Amino acid sequence: MLSTPWLAAIDRGIKISMDGKGRATDNIAIERFWRSAKYENIYLSEYTNIKELKAGVTEYIEFYNNKRFHQTLDYKKPMDVYCNLQPQLLLEAA
Repeated sequence: MLSTPWLAAIDRGIKISMDGKGRATDNIAIERFWRSAKYENIYLSEYTNIKELKAGVTEYIEFYNNKRFHQTLDYKKPMDVYCNLQPQLLLEAA
């Protein structure tokens, strides 16, 4: 069974992002984030309701972006990298 909004999206040529089971290559950054979130937080926590889960995931996102060092960013934090790029991007846009 398909929903009306989904059918409307199909009519407009919009396709779901899929490239096969176990192959997360179409959006590797967000797939990696969710893998980290699951293995570093969700699977290790004993959330008893949705409110706790939302609070825990929100806290993890804060940690992930502002406190966690990332190997792919030369052991920098994502927010530090983002903030350092902003002046350069503004100059390039001018």
